Amino acid sequence: MTINNHMSLKSSPIVLLSLAMYFLISPAWSQNLQIPTRPTSFPLQIPQLDQGIVTSVIGWGDNTYGETTIPTGLTNIIQISAGVSHALALSSSGTVIAWGDNTYRQCSVPSGLTNVVQVQAGNNYSLALKNDGTIMGWGTGALSQVPTGLTNIVQISAGANYCLALKVDGRIVPWQLPFDPYGYNIYGITNIPADATNIVQVSASLSGPKRDRWAEGAPLALKGNGTAIVWGSYTNIPYQNSNIISVSAAEISGFSTSRALFINSTNTLIVMSFEMNNAPHPTVPYFAF
Repeated sequence: MTINNHMSLKSSPIVLLSLAMYFLISPAWSQNLQIPTRPTSFPLQIPQLDQGIVTSVIGWGDNTYGETTIPTGLTNIIQISAGVSHALALSSSGTVIAWGDNTYRQCSVPSGLTNVVQVQAGNNYSLALKNDGTIMGWGTGALSQVPTGLTNIVQISAGANYCLALKVDGRIVPWQLPFDPYGYNIYGITNIPADATNIVQVSASLSGPKRDRWAEGAPLALKGNGTAIVWGSYTNIPYQNSNIISVSAAEISGFSTSRALFINSTNTLIVMSFEMNNAPHPTVPYFAF
């Protein structure tokens, strides 16, 4: 998961929760809470810090692979992404820094990789979106997980065993990783809904070590009208589906449940959970703050 690439960095530090794999945005993060707009042309712009703003990255939780040990001298960071056991950071110069588990070379950033506008850490693999709208992948199955000829991309999201890419025209392109042992598309992950038009943000669900294959199958997308859609294992958003400015999909380990995080235009963080029958989970209630 990742901080939304479309939100401007104003006056808050970046906070990384490696164990929970959530990024929290403080109320001071953005002064104008609006539905994000989708870039319409290339090259994409590398997000920049406002003059005088200094960012810091803080990690805590499971540090088995050094995933919460932040590299020394990490400065000018504009975006971060936490995978299952590694993390990525994007600097304002468009270069990528990686740390944590490198068993599958998911932290071995390709030599010469520059002009990156977004990074995504997945399940033992990494993705980078370049300013020309192309995607670079490395780690497990790196060369085969990005579809050949995929261009004109403005946003990416890395899930546990599948990925989503948002094209400049608002369409979603999904693909399933070749090492997936369970065949997750039986839940329709890569079957994009017909109403998935004018999309401005996508989010794939990323599980932890206690993988729940049902919960992994619940991608989210934000439409330009401020409503969200979910598909795969879940097909309905039961609460407050309006005025949303950011979405993030997640799994609750141990439950056949998906958790969705929304930020709405009143600066409220909404957390809700779904069971397989699309109802709210009885022991993991909806709440907002």
